[in-house]
Amino acid sequence: MNRPETATAVYLVWNLFNFVLMGVDKRRAKRDLWRIPERTLLCCAFLMGAVGSLLGSHVFHHKTRKTKFKIGLPAALLFNIAIASAAAYFYYNFNYFNFVRKQKQMQQNRLGIVTL
Repeated sequence: MNRPETATAVYLVWNLFNFVLMGVDKRRAKRDLWRIPERTLLCCAFLMGAVGSLLGSHVFHHKTRKTKFKIGLPAALLFNIAIASAAAYFYYNFNYFNFVRKQKQMQQNRLGIVTL
């Protein structure tokens, strides 16, 4: 597996975890048991788990009326998109520049140009 595939796999597993986390908290709420703190749910969403949290929130009808989650989960999704876009941009651009640099070095080696 290369880096983008690994990152995608980790992202999917993390979002699945966040989806299940919303379901577990909803189940605990119905049974009047110890709950997962809202701060934890939102932090997990902002740490690249917004898709799973949003889907879990809607599927389980959990935290849909709370203003903190009405605003926080879409904000987390926008934050996640920004971070993923920046990571993809830097990954692919730096790989491109390394490729160009290596091509230039190979060309110089063929021509016998010595660089310090």
